[in-house]
Amino acid sequence: MIGYTILLIFSLIFFLCQVDNTSTLGTTDVNNYIYIAKLLSEGKILYKDIFLDNFPLATYIGFFYRTITFGNMHLFKLTATIEGLAITWLLYWYFSKKTKSMPIGLLVAFTFCSSFVFLRTALDQSGVYTALLFFTISYICWERKAYIKSGVFSALSILTKAYMFPLGLSLFVATIIQKRDKTLRFTLAGIVTALVVMLPTIFLAFPQFIDQTIHYGLVRAVIEDKIYIIQMFKYDLLIIGLFISGWFLRKHSLHIWLMSLFTP
Repeated sequence: MIGYTILLIFSLIFFLCQVDNTSTLGTTDVNNYIYIAKLLSEGKILYKDIFLDNFPLATYIGFFYRTITFGNMHLFKLTATIEGLAITWLLYWYFSKKTKSMPIGLLVAFTFCSSFVFLRTALDQSGVYTALLFFTISYICWERKAYIKSGVFSALSILTKAYMFPLGLSLFVATIIQKRDKTLRFTLAGIVTALVVMLPTIFLAFPQFIDQTIHYGLVRAVIEDKIYIIQMFKYDLLIIGLFISGWFLRKHSLHIWLMSLFTP
């Protein structure tokens, strides 16, 4: 109970601080997503009338958030903060229960919510924390042997942000190696979920979807120095430490090691 009290106090303080920061301008994609949500509310068709070089789920969720926030930009931004705090609570709940240790649960939760990335982008509602929330649920379900639910949420995370694919792949490979008899459940759950989400796009704008997500992705100009980005992650001590520790513990935590391997 003490751990949840600490987390509640932190969450309230953090949320109030973010409320005060919603007027801050930043170079993010949040404006694009709220504008796409506006176009969807006007009856425009994704990919056919609206250009998008990613999977559609983030825009659908953005449309939902815009609807419940009545188009208010400040409230729309706060949905990302709420998602991030939800991830924090999930991490505390799961790891405090798994380890039977409140301090470890708080350590894991605060490691996430005190990271530079979260502190800097907690108001950027572009689907990043939505995707991460979906994968966090998928990971917990996988650990708790709920493989159908894990497959569903892995698919949802990838359909929200395509770069979540390596994390979903790590669970898929770990399922094949360690839980071979559960692979079909995990895979079918993911495929069915993907088909349901993609159904409107398949029927209304499939050629445009292929052109904008695949063809455009292959030919677009390099905006950032990718070598620099790779070097930045190459020397990330946390990732290196995760990879090394995962190697020694791979027999017991193969999926953790695969996550560090697939997401350098």
